[in-house]
Amino acid sequence: MEYIFQTTPLDVETLIPLVSRGLEQRTEQVSREKYPGMWRATDQLRTAPKISPDTSRRRRKRSGILGALCLALGVFAFVPGVMEPRNLPLFLAGGLGIAAGLVSLLGGRRRKKNPFTAAARTLLEGQNRVLAGQPVLFSEEGMTLAGRPAGRFVPYGEFERVLDCEDILLVFCGQSVIPLQKRDLTGGDLDSFQALLSGRTKYEFCGSRDSIY
Repeated sequence: MEYIFQTTPLDVETLIPLVSRGLEQRTEQVSREKYPGMWRATDQLRTAPKISPDTSRRRRKRSGILGALCLALGVFAFVPGVMEPRNLPLFLAGGLGIAAGLVSLLGGRRRKKNPFTAAARTLLEGQNRVLAGQPVLFSEEGMTLAGRPAGRFVPYGEFERVLDCEDILLVFCGQSVIPLQKRDLTGGDLDSFQALLSGRTKYEFCGSRDSIY
């Protein structure tokens, strides 16, 4: 039996969080397989007792006070440093104090950017141009990208894993990642398709380190 995905344009903005999570999980899994010792140490650190909320608040408050103090002292030193006759040591000390104060006050408020978000956008926008309207077929032997010139057949032996990220499947094979929206499955039902893949490659849910089958 064949399972056919008749691909439609990807809803990039909706899918970015799902694909980002999938790419991050796959990266961690590959790293765990290559460096198990490092990840055992990392997991031990993750399970170590966390500081209490009161301690965390005190640390943030102390950091804020020190930052304000550095900023004030920096301004105090910077102004005389730029007046005639200029005092280079005061100028440098004041500049460093202002910089340290701003970093202390503002650094903790910055939200860290997730590098996988940009990767997810690049993947989805690129595949929107490649896959939209092209059928992707799965058989007992492998996957066929039927829309490519002369088609492209990928046997299951070349699959690394398939990640099930809610509305979308990420098929990792070789150096490629093929995103397939579940809604585009027009031939065959999803349960039997999952059973087919699980018997031939790793089939995992996002958020789980272990195969569901």
